[in-house]
Amino acid sequence: MKKVLSTLLILGAAALFVVLPTTVHAQCTNAALTGSYAMIWQGFTAKKSVHGPYVPWAGVGILTFDGAGNATASWTTSVDGTIYTSQFGAGPYTVNPDCGGALSLTSGSAAGFTSNLVIAGGGAEVFVLSTGTGDAATFTLKKQ
Repeated sequence: MKKVLSTLLILGAAALFVVLPTTVHAQCTNAALTGSYAMIWQGFTAKKSVHGPYVPWAGVGILTFDGAGNATASWTTSVDGTIYTSQFGAGPYTVNPDCGGALSLTSGSAAGFTSNLVIAGGGAEVFVLSTGTGDAATFTLKKQ
């Protein structure tokens, strides 16, 4: 009887390890991103064209997600030491079930900006990498 009980216990524990990884992972959607996020970034961008020269690029701002796939942003940026204030943009975002996704700005000061993103901490933070030709920058977003 003890042998049967021990065998069942071991099989049950093994089954738990097989099932557990498929049920613990978050299933993200666009709704994982809602509200305003403080945004900071740094990297390099092509100053006049996608052919360079590449210059330092940094900025801070606020990025707001509506939970349904639309984002708006306002920011101040420095491009090679020249400061640009009152910048704005808007566009769609998508979130994949694995909590990765993409953001594009299709209007405003940064129309044409594209990026990939990863949601961390259940939406408390978002890490972004610009993917457009002529940009090389990383962004960190923190929920406000």
